[in-house]
Amino acid sequence: MSSLIQESLHINLRVLEFFLLYTPGEPTNFQKLRSSILFFALMFHVPVLSGINLIVGKHDNPMKLVDNSFGFVGLSCYIAKLWPLIGNRSKIKVCINYLDKPIVELRENQKGILQACSKICRRNSNIFLYYMIISVTGFVTKPFLFEERGFPVDVWLPTSLKDRLDVYWGFYIYVSIGVAYPVIASGVLDPLIPSLLCLATGHLKVLNDNLEHLDEYSSEENGSKDSNLYKNIQKCIKHHIEILNFVYNHQKCFSLMVFSQFLGSPMILCFTCWNVSMDCFFNFSFTVIMEQGSQRRLPLSGWYPFNTDKSPAFELVYIYQILTTWIGGMGNISMDTFISGIIMAISSQLSILNNALKNITKNNELVRCVFHYRIIIKFSDEVIYLFNTCLTTQFIVGVIIVCISMFQMSLVPVLSFQFVAMLLYQMCILLEIFLWCFYGNEVMLKSDQLTQAAYMSDWTKSPNHFKQNLLFFMTRTQFPLKLYASGYFTLSLETFKAIVKSSWSYFAVLNQVHSRQTQ
Repeated sequence: MSSLIQESLHINLRVLEFFLLYTPGEPTNFQKLRSSILFFALMFHVPVLSGINLIVGKHDNPMKLVDNSFGFVGLSCYIAKLWPLIGNRSKIKVCINYLDKPIVELRENQKGILQACSKICRRNSNIFLYYMIISVTGFVTKPFLFEERGFPVDVWLPTSLKDRLDVYWGFYIYVSIGVAYPVIASGVLDPLIPSLLCLATGHLKVLNDNLEHLDEYSSEENGSKDSNLYKNIQKCIKHHIEILNFVYNHQKCFSLMVFSQFLGSPMILCFTCWNVSMDCFFNFSFTVIMEQGSQRRLPLSGWYPFNTDKSPAFELVYIYQILTTWIGGMGNISMDTFISGIIMAISSQLSILNNALKNITKNNELVRCVFHYRIIIKFSDEVIYLFNTCLTTQFIVGVIIVCISMFQMSLVPVLSFQFVAMLLYQMCILLEIFLWCFYGNEVMLKSDQLTQAAYMSDWTKSPNHFKQNLLFFMTRTQFPLKLYASGYFTLSLETFKAIVKSSWSYFAVLNQVHSRQTQ
């Protein structure tokens, strides 16, 4: 193994080699068989027994249900992520060592570029591995230190082992190894995948350096400059092809691992956040999971064709509602910020156009600015056409949500969990509307500055036809660009102020009606 991979991924490859998930040389049949046996012996028993326990076990404590679900999902994700190291070992080994090939001859400054990338890889790998070791240590020792005699993950057993200490401790160690093995292996595999891309980025920086100084480097070499220039161009093309081949092999080898991580991460994050929110360290818990009298409540009320008051139907529906709400919330946040980003891009393009207009002196430069302005207008119309329903719905529903949330806040004690939750939700709704209105207002202001920017150009020394064309353009820009929702709501701060005022007015009416009914 040459110096670049050895220096960058030393700890990753050593740990994987210790776990029999990687071999530096060509793996023999015996090594493949040994790795497969160890993989199945140490990884499959915990997820299988944990899954059986989730199906047939009793879950009276929601905290334990969350812990078990978290462990089952996480370990299942690790199995899908680590198995390609067994089944696709040869191709992964080739991909890992691909960048150690003599792809290009490096100069001293270019060696520094790759050394910087190698340093980043080592730093990320060390931090991630230490973090995973600390996490798995706490996860494995928690049942032993803070709970009754149990296991790191609740598993199904045909008989209880709590009274048989010799068997209990043996099985406890076996389950702990089954948890620690995939977690630590994943702790070195996860940074290895982006580290390879980081090294590929270093090679792209080297390629950029060769292209930027192509003429200079060709002059420094012996022989004809034109001949050296042609050879260096060929080397750059070959270098680029090698980088593309590496990226293709990387995607082919690690796509399943990345997909399994993306698939399992939302559920793991959901269970983790739920677990953290129910911890007594924060001195509060979810009111929806607390028992009111003898009846438990779901986060959202709804009709189901079965009884949701009994286990495990209650827990399954609870998890289903949490997941769907979380996915819907993430999708809503993504869409809101995406639209805000698009409007921000329009505002940025108008800033660029303003700067260009201040420096035009020729008619062809003015023509480019006119075409730029037409593209901005066309793009703005396309954005409004695509997201018109989304913008209109958000404005209308936003008024209702803000009004109702303020009304609900007035019915509960200040600083209670319900009050804080509704306050945060109201702030989110107002923030997403504010972002649209703020950047829409910026579009109006910057488009209104186009006339002044054109006037500030050096038009006094230009010919008459340039002045005439500039005057036509200034006449058009006197009508600022405005973004509308359904042709009625303008994306501006005035609209945001109107939404807040309307919400407050409706809240005042609701509060007054409620006060009369309670008197």
